[in-house]
Amino acid sequence: MKTIIFLFLFIGMFMIVHGIYEEKYDKLRKKTQVKYKFIPRTYYDDFLMNNDIKNTTSVMFDQKPDTRSAGFPVR
Repeated sequence: MKTIIFLFLFIGMFMIVHGIYEEKYDKLRKKTQVKYKFIPRTYYDDFLMNNDIKNTTSVMFDQKPDTRSAGFPVR
């Protein structure tokens, strides 16, 4: 009985190690290229310089929480 347990343990360890090395081998084999995308400067500036955060996030904090969510509302 102990022999069967050790046999399954060895086979399981072998399969785990084989899967890890196979995954690493596939990552090394793929030649991935970096794709650069152009973002116009106006969108970039709007994203970085958006100081209107209070108006954007006020909806999340001012409304009552949904009672259908995970139990009672936290207040």
